[in-house]
Amino acid sequence: MLRRFMQDAYALLSVPPRDRWEWLFLAQHHGVPTRLLDWTENPLVGLYFASELVAEDADDVESDGAVWLLNPTALNGHSLRDNRLDIPMFEVDDVLEQYHPLHATSMTVHIPPAAGLAVRSFLRLSAQWGTFTIHTRNEALGEAPQEPPILKKYIVPGNAKDSILRQLDSVGIQARTVYPDLSHLGASVKERYS
Repeated sequence: MLRRFMQDAYALLSVPPRDRWEWLFLAQHHGVPTRLLDWTENPLVGLYFASELVAEDADDVESDGAVWLLNPTALNGHSLRDNRLDIPMFEVDDVLEQYHPLHATSMTVHIPPAAGLAVRSFLRLSAQWGTFTIHTRNEALGEAPQEPPILKKYIVPGNAKDSILRQLDSVGIQARTVYPDLSHLGASVKERYS
């Protein structure tokens, strides 16, 4: 799927990705299934995602959301046996190369999930304060040992989502800032005057 995305996306981009990882990040942010799981370094953006109404949830306004807090250095200590104080960066730190889907071993060898920083080379990734975990199998991060704690879950009550979204809007966290494109800008202008 990544190869097919790369094949046809190039002509649609004013600035194409510089490397294989950027292609993967771009594909992830445009709906192509990847082995990446998006995370944000901004807790307000995370709260927005947990509170926003998505099309398939429109009938279930009251369903609870969740904000998951990830300890990336604890995850990498377990997965990579890497005890550095910061998170490795895709395309910079060789320890993450084995995870790229175009890398030969990533298809045949199971490696536990790892966290990595990405160059925020396109607007949506930057606006969402994006970073990632990468996986070689479909496995939950909760399957990793939790000492030190890797994951913590905070429930966002369904009946509080509307109020939370209004409060986030008042500090500039809204659809048009989280999804900076013309469609979301247009919807924001339309909503403002309706």
